[in-house]
Amino acid sequence: MTVNDMPSGRGYGESLKKYFTIDDGIHVIGMVDSKNTNHTLLCTESGYGFLCDNHDLNSSNRKGKAIIKNKSSMLTKPLSFDKGVYNHYVIITDKQYMLVGKISDIPIMSKGKGVKLINIPKADPKEKIIFSGVIKGGERLEISAKNKRSKYIEFEDLGPYIMNRTRRGKKIDNKYTHKNVKLIYNTGKRIEFETEYNRDFFGRILSYIIVDGKNASKLMVTHKLGVVYDKNNKKDWCE
Repeated sequence: MTVNDMPSGRGYGESLKKYFTIDDGIHVIGMVDSKNTNHTLLCTESGYGFLCDNHDLNSSNRKGKAIIKNKSSMLTKPLSFDKGVYNHYVIITDKQYMLVGKISDIPIMSKGKGVKLINIPKADPKEKIIFSGVIKGGERLEISAKNKRSKYIEFEDLGPYIMNRTRRGKKIDNKYTHKNVKLIYNTGKRIEFETEYNRDFFGRILSYIIVDGKNASKLMVTHKLGVVYDKNNKKDWCE
């Protein structure tokens, strides 16, 4: 479907059955932009997957087309990314085993079963993938839970988990997890706030937004997305 077909504004939106033929029992797990030059990581809960050129995801059939050939396992949320920017992928199972592998080891295919992205023992067929993502230097893995403080693993601390895709992976250290709760995983940039704790005319403490070590506040001013704070012009400032 084209982006222009999607309704805007508030509310529940429109049923996707208006644009696609979706049989009973079938549910949507994600959406990707099939027209850009990115690749999409397709991974099943059993640990198999491959990269697919986004152009190969296009279909003129309302029923779509078969991409993954794995009837015994569900597909995890597809992830579209720039292959030239990211070097590593992250796989985590419900047993809290994590493997960080090289994206260059994943084949590019138009369809199929793919290859092992992590080696789940056959002795435990119930173990499954609950998170797949990509990560690069300067980013970190966030591990959070409801009503719990998030914990982070910086990229430079992922060394023990970086291994060949045919390996079992390594159990996440207990210091990064929460016990007896459902864990939520995410990868992303490091966002920090830096301040000199000097109060302005109105008694407020101003701070800089630091993203991956870069001063985002100054970049916003440089690109004319904001101005340096001025007590006489308090309606339009970001630094």
